[in-house]
Amino acid sequence: AAQLNGMNKSGSTATIKHFCGNNQETKRHEVDSVISERALREIYLKGFEIAVKEGHARSVMTTYGPVNGIWTAGNYDLVTTILRNEWHFDGIVMTDWWAKGNVEGQPGSETVHAPMVAAQNDLYMVCKDATDLSQDDVYEALRDGRITRGELVRNTKNILNFILKSPAILHQLGKISQEELDEMKAAEDDVDAATLMYFTA
Repeated sequence: AAQLNGMNKSGSTATIKHFCGNNQETKRHEVDSVISERALREIYLKGFEIAVKEGHARSVMTTYGPVNGIWTAGNYDLVTTILRNEWHFDGIVMTDWWAKGNVEGQPGSETVHAPMVAAQNDLYMVCKDATDLSQDDVYEALRDGRITRGELVRNTKNILNFILKSPAILHQLGKISQEELDEMKAAEDDVDAATLMYFTA
């Protein structure tokens, strides 16, 4: 919370991770953290709760592995019931890179994203090609009613709200002073903003 509050004063923020039960490196992509609700709330979630409530965290990354059989990236109880509803977190939730998702009782898979959408894990890190609708089950789940258009819109709203509260939007709108612009130095490997392409619906 202290680190987040310090960063917030400078207009920056941090992503708190890994939410939650990521307590070992060995097989951390697969190991199932079997934890009672009491232990979760009193030990494993407590630091995150403090970071959200007192540090005003705006970005959370879920873990690679499951907690009690459900991969955290699509764990509705963790991401929506506790993080968003109980703690009133209104920021963005993202997966770890190439994370897995699952339906309870099924094995985890990098192509199972529909439970992530339903759980309000807003952003899957990272897609090879955003135009390839066959790389995961989101389009299929939308067609057969496992997720709704409203859930996708809600996740998009979470992402846009995050962007609108970031210093990046001030830069995009030309609301950063010339003095600050003069102090910004691009690294050699930075993307040239003039080459960016914008897509509208």
